[in-house]
Amino acid sequence: MVNYKRMWIGALLLLALFLLACSPKEPQGCQDYDGAQRDNCFLEALNCTQISDQTVKDACVVETAKAAVDLNICSQVVSPASQNYCKQQIAVLTGNTTLCGHIEDDYWQDNCYANLGRSMNQSSLCGMVNNKEDREKCYLDVADQLNDEQICLKVTNTTDRDRCLFSIAKETLEVETCPLLSTELGQDSCQIKMAKLNNDSTLCQGIHINLIKEDCNKYFQNQTKV
Repeated sequence: MVNYKRMWIGALLLLALFLLACSPKEPQGCQDYDGAQRDNCFLEALNCTQISDQTVKDACVVETAKAAVDLNICSQVVSPASQNYCKQQIAVLTGNTTLCGHIEDDYWQDNCYANLGRSMNQSSLCGMVNNKEDREKCYLDVADQLNDEQICLKVTNTTDRDRCLFSIAKETLEVETCPLLSTELGQDSCQIKMAKLNNDSTLCQGIHINLIKEDCNKYFQNQTKV
């Protein structure tokens, strides 16, 4: 199902970024322009009171709040979606996790917890994200940053969880991670990888599937012949 709310929010943010990128380089001459070009100029100057278009004005107020790192300025934003985005930005800038809970919009509240979870490397904040897909992406990112296989186990999607575990096993070279994979094939693939990376032939004995075990043994046999 198409999430129109997210599409609308994304379009709004893209508009703000576009206006910032395309505004004139000399904001002091804004009065010389008309319409959207004039608003764009004042947006770059963060002279929000002079902007006519409310969407552009809201974008300007958000940028002002971010520049000042001032939550109170967010209250001047008219659009509820933009105001919640503003609060989310201040929460991330200040590392204020409590502020996420005061955001009255599911999307931006989730975004707030997820961004702080990633920036602070706290999987517990990922757990506060209501949207399952966003929550699991947050877990995967934090697990990758910390090389913590226990965080991988919080992911319910089997494919993503196994990919997370395998990646961490390769980084940490800890063979104990391999049995945590969901399938015997995955476990054995991890085990042979650990044997090769650790240059430890004894790890071949922990492989269950004969073909993979034989491949592992042959790998080390060939090494001794060189």
